[in-house]
Amino acid sequence: MALMDRLRAIGPGAIVAAAFVGPGTVTTASVIGAEYAYVLVWTIAFSVLATLVLQEMSARLGLVSREGLGEALRDEFSNPVTKTASVILVVSAIGIGTAAFQTGNIVGGAAGLATITGIDASVWGPLIGLIAAGLLWTGNYKLIERTFVVLVIVMQPFATLAPQHPEYIVFHAVGASMALSLVGTLGGIWAEKFDHIAAVTNFVVTPLAFLSGTFYSVERLPGVWHAVSQFNPVFYMIDGFRYGFIGVADGSLATGFAVVIGLNLCLLFACHRVLASGYKLKS
Repeated sequence: MALMDRLRAIGPGAIVAAAFVGPGTVTTASVIGAEYAYVLVWTIAFSVLATLVLQEMSARLGLVSREGLGEALRDEFSNPVTKTASVILVVSAIGIGTAAFQTGNIVGGAAGLATITGIDASVWGPLIGLIAAGLLWTGNYKLIERTFVVLVIVMQPFATLAPQHPEYIVFHAVGASMALSLVGTLGGIWAEKFDHIAAVTNFVVTPLAFLSGTFYSVERLPGVWHAVSQFNPVFYMIDGFRYGFIGVADGSLATGFAVVIGLNLCLLFACHRVLASGYKLKS
């Protein structure tokens, strides 16, 4: 693939990056976290659980019926009243969810621009909303893609974080990737259908990731939960990786090295035994 083709292929990724991890998201999340600390942590727990249930249900539905959630609702209800009510519920959920998400982005973006320019956020907020609405109104995907690519490029100079310990970044990135790959290998061999491998992701990998201090410092956890976090191997992967960037660690780096190496050795041994025995591979 030519260089220009590779650069063009980045377009959709730039849209996702600008939409989901843009300055609005970072600013809003940082302000809310600094102001409310763990008061709203229940919303994250509920959102994660609800998302797991919805995504798994939608995946099952798609695999069995070859239809999306909206199509299945349309076909399921024959009564005009129930069909209309289901459509209203789905549209309302999408509309309210999108509005809430974009409001956070707009408010955060306005706060960032107010800091840079000195112009009040109450001016930037409506202006950003009008520009976004205008872009969507055009219906021109190429224009939207190029606009977001430019915005992502503009963001780069403001990302001034320089890695403090690159060797820790490389070690923990490789160690975490290897461990998850080995878990995926074992899960793939063990699973007899999609639901089984989805269970590994939803009920093992995801909870360990969210309880690893990825989005918070475990030092702020109560005593019992702080002690529990020390038995989570993903915590040491995240902690060491983060230390490589900011030079601050919540746990013991030596213990982290031992846990990452030991976990990978155990998983390698398990994979070797499974493959050597032909478990579920030989008929």
